[in-house]
Amino acid sequence: MDQQSKIGFTYPVPAIGVVVVHDRRILLVQRRKPPYLGLWTLPGGKIRWGETMLAAAEREIWEETGLIVKAECTLDAIEIMDEAHAAPTFHYIVIDIRARYLGGDIVARDDALAVGWFSEREWRELQLDVKTKALLVRLASKSELLLD
Repeated sequence: MDQQSKIGFTYPVPAIGVVVVHDRRILLVQRRKPPYLGLWTLPGGKIRWGETMLAAAEREIWEETGLIVKAECTLDAIEIMDEAHAAPTFHYIVIDIRARYLGGDIVARDDALAVGWFSEREWRELQLDVKTKALLVRLASKSELLLD
């Protein structure tokens, strides 16, 4: 039993998703673990206690992809919750962060089954989770995915 359950209530978990664009392609990972097992999403993960959102973004990109980025700003915030059960088994508040690619050799690590850079035409053909697809479509309509 986790500490929050011991005291009788729980809270959503703060997490980040990271939008990295390089050469007009977006960085995406295929999830190794639930939620969204096997689907393509933005790389990201939980924010550690005492860690800033921007530091979490840079760490998560390194852990999942082997790439080095500079986190720059917040783009959006979404809620991900298990709605299949009467009592949710997970609940995340995900802050989407824009980061600039600096370098490194891309490799699927940690929570990623696969990782890659995708053009708009390519990512529109992937099995994306619904919330990632909605964010990418919105950013593409504003031409924000073309900036790197």
